[in-house]
Amino acid sequence: GSRPYNSGSPSEDRRQTVEVKELPCNNWGLYQMHGNVLEWCQDRYGDYPAEPVIDPQGAESGGSRVLRGGSWDFDGRYCRSAYRSRDAPSYRNRYVGFRLARGH
Repeated sequence: GSRPYNSGSPSEDRRQTVEVKELPCNNWGLYQMHGNVLEWCQDRYGDYPAEPVIDPQGAESGGSRVLRGGSWDFDGRYCRSAYRSRDAPSYRNRYVGFRLARGH
């Protein structure tokens, strides 16, 4: 909130995570996609392929997994779904979590 992205206006800095559905959903009906917590992904971290792909799965081996979405503790430029970080699956922190997805 106090460190916005791309010269945006500062907004409320909650300094903590917020409950699911506390903020409005996006156009696809998804809640808190940016800035609540970094979210663990199943993909292993590695370079993307040079050619275009749909749903890249990451490296075939390696110990690091992908983290996405930024967290409430980051500058606004890191609170985007395109932001990609990594860490060992055993890593724990107050601004790292995961998202449960229900099937169709």
